[in-house]
Amino acid sequence: MHCLSQYPRIEADLGMRIASYTTQGKAVDSLRSELATATAKLKQLQTEISVMERQAARSKELAAEKATLIAQQESLSKVS
Repeated sequence: MHCLSQYPRIEADLGMRIASYTTQGKAVDSLRSELATATAKLKQLQTEISVMERQAARSKELAAEKATLIAQQESLSKVS
């Protein structure tokens, strides 16, 4: 049976590869975490945009209603 300690270069190479995979794994975990954070922020911003779009649409409706009421009031004041 062979023991890796008999082959120091192979042992060192395997140690470097394992360390590299560990570092890569940490980097992947970090990127996944950043992606999850960015995705959550994106969803939050999309929700805020949706709310603002509805508010803008309602503001336009109210402005149109106000213009109609002003016109009605002006026509009534002309009649009186």
